[in-house]
Amino acid sequence: MTTKTAAKRAVGIVRVSKQGEREDEKFRSPEDQTRQITALCEREGLTLIGEPYPEMDVSGGAPLARRAGLRAAVEAIEAGQADTLVVGYFDRLVRSLKVQQEVVERVEAVGGSVMLADYGRLTNGKAIQRLTGTMIGAVNEYVRLSIGERSKEGVALALSEGRCPGVLIPGLRYDESEPDPDAVPDATGIIRMRVELDPETAPIVAEAFRMRAAGATVAAVRTYLTDNGIRHTVKEQLVPYSHQGVDRKSTRLNSSHLGI
Repeated sequence: MTTKTAAKRAVGIVRVSKQGEREDEKFRSPEDQTRQITALCEREGLTLIGEPYPEMDVSGGAPLARRAGLRAAVEAIEAGQADTLVVGYFDRLVRSLKVQQEVVERVEAVGGSVMLADYGRLTNGKAIQRLTGTMIGAVNEYVRLSIGERSKEGVALALSEGRCPGVLIPGLRYDESEPDPDAVPDATGIIRMRVELDPETAPIVAEAFRMRAAGATVAAVRTYLTDNGIRHTVKEQLVPYSHQGVDRKSTRLNSSHLGI
């Protein structure tokens, strides 16, 4: 009598990097990653449980505590709800050696496995397997760090030349009076012109910075801006800067451009 072996259960993750980490990186769409995961499960005889956990706009260098999808997948395996973690591409799993080792160790500690469609099994089993996985992981981490360094250098250069490196926040406007003959389109085809203070909105935004520095809540600042005619959504325009320019610790850095 032949006894059938139950198919191993798999959980997957789909990760899309933060915008600033996509430079020089082939964009792996969620659909493409899901197709790779599905094909991997079919080849390996794995039963995929539900849809892969989505991680949109998540850095591959983030610690596991901040990787909601990956953490949930690992915890599902630890809880005995799945046996294998499946990912479409190695660099979609992690771009941090520390997190890579943590994930593999936790999964293998309970008898699970990590499978990558473009690599195979990622394991700390034999010395050569650990060496190979660590080397590729180190390259992935290096790519992330080098992109970050180039991005910071590009932002610093743009600021030194009076250009806006990203979203043009309220209080500033493009100077269209004298087009820069040396300006070239960026990757999206947009020519980033020099920026200048908007005489109508700069004083209002400057006061918003003062309010935040004095301890006002984000909600209070949002209300003040709205009441004064600045209706850009705070979530899209101001909050991204709150971690580096509207919080109390570093208000001086960005508010200096607004004449505070």
